[in-house]
Amino acid sequence: MQDVPLALDLVLRRSMALGAATEVVSAEPEGRTRHSWREVGERAAWLAGVLDALRVRPGGRVATFAYNSHRHVELHLGVPCARRALHAVGKYDKRAVRAQRAGAAPRPRSDR
Repeated sequence: MQDVPLALDLVLRRSMALGAATEVVSAEPEGRTRHSWREVGERAAWLAGVLDALRVRPGGRVATFAYNSHRHVELHLGVPCARRALHAVGKYDKRAVRAQRAGAAPRPRSDR
């Protein structure tokens, strides 16, 4: 049994410390971008300040339409570490987005 609970902020800090020289490579339409785990961690931590400035309360929900890239990794680390809930919204969740905008919860689909 470990002495410290395994929490995402611990994983993020460890990645930044041990993976400072390890690259996260994203293939984008403009070409490949490279960032170290330290840079990804710094940007994920910066995101907490942005969410505060946007007045997203702790426990609030943040949706992302981000593609699989360094930005998506930053969101998946930064949002939960900032005590918010992340919802990755994809093309199959259009009904959920419409229902959320309308203020209603989407009904489960039986054709899935």
